[in-house]
Amino acid sequence: MRISILFSLLLICACLISSCGVTQPVRVIDEGTTQAAVSLGGPLIPFGGMTVPTPYLNLGLIHGYRENLTLTGNIHATMAVFKNAAFDVGAATRLARENNGWPELTAKGQLYVFSDLERFDAMRVFPMVSVNASYLLGRSTLAYAGVDQMI
Repeated sequence: MRISILFSLLLICACLISSCGVTQPVRVIDEGTTQAAVSLGGPLIPFGGMTVPTPYLNLGLIHGYRENLTLTGNIHATMAVFKNAAFDVGAATRLARENNGWPELTAKGQLYVFSDLERFDAMRVFPMVSVNASYLLGRSTLAYAGVDQMI
């Protein structure tokens, strides 16, 4: 009972301070498996008296390198339109398997790299860490919550 109340309070707090973004992978994938990742989204901005979505396209790969290690890489394709190079690379590991009502925990480290294509001396690197908790609901539905922090 206490765990249910604590989980409910944490869920309410998470909803109040949450935001939307791409999280990959939420869990490590099987060793030797490679998956393609495509994400199209972006912020809403004021434009011409309206609020409109701004497209932002990421193309990437996720690879199960070892049983407990998944590697990721993405190209931020929209940035090329603005004469910028942008990509990210990362690695995720399982901290704990889902067991007896406790969620699976996954941690990830990631580096985001951005540069002006005309002046590479303007390159910026942003490290980020994340932790995700996830529950498998049925055979193919995953419920998760996570925390990301750029360092």
